[in-house]
Amino acid sequence: QPPVDLKAVVAERYGVELAIDNDLSCAALAEYHTREAPSIFLAYIGTGFGGAYIEEGRVLRGVENLAVEVGHIPFEKAPFSCGCGRDTCIELYCSGSGLKKWIAHHNLGCEPTLAALKAHASVEALEIVARFYRALGHTLSTVAALFNPGVIVLGGGVVRGNPEILSHAADSLAHGAFPPALRHLKIEQSILTNGSMEGTKWL
Repeated sequence: QPPVDLKAVVAERYGVELAIDNDLSCAALAEYHTREAPSIFLAYIGTGFGGAYIEEGRVLRGVENLAVEVGHIPFEKAPFSCGCGRDTCIELYCSGSGLKKWIAHHNLGCEPTLAALKAHASVEALEIVARFYRALGHTLSTVAALFNPGVIVLGGGVVRGNPEILSHAADSLAHGAFPPALRHLKIEQSILTNGSMEGTKWL
């Protein structure tokens, strides 16, 4: 069967315009409209690692609406695969699902959180934490060089539960990013309760 044009169906049946967008793009719109910056990069670190970039109120999308899929930037080879089928994605190191895979791989038997890994204090656990921060730094330094945003906003469940991630991210940028891209760059934590829903009004 041919794909259904939902926008046309809703317009015909209900007489309203339907807007459909990626949840992170909606969240990025909400973040953009709460800040005075011409451009922002939003990273949500939760079960996965997603990103969105906005310049002058417009979401960067790409040909297949896949622009800024930072969770799939190549990083290091892992002994297991990402949901996309590759074994080098950032998401394998810097996400809740990535932590869970590494904990299972080393049979550590702890919760898939940074706090639990730090408390475990084994060599393997601490290396998982170190790789998490290296992967985050690699991602944000890449974003700073490619897009030169005015603000990097970090959100998602992992960030909410570990606010120290911001200071780690700032240190990584200070030591690893292209220096000119840092001149006016700010890094902030999301303060929105549900950015995806709040951003829908800007569609």
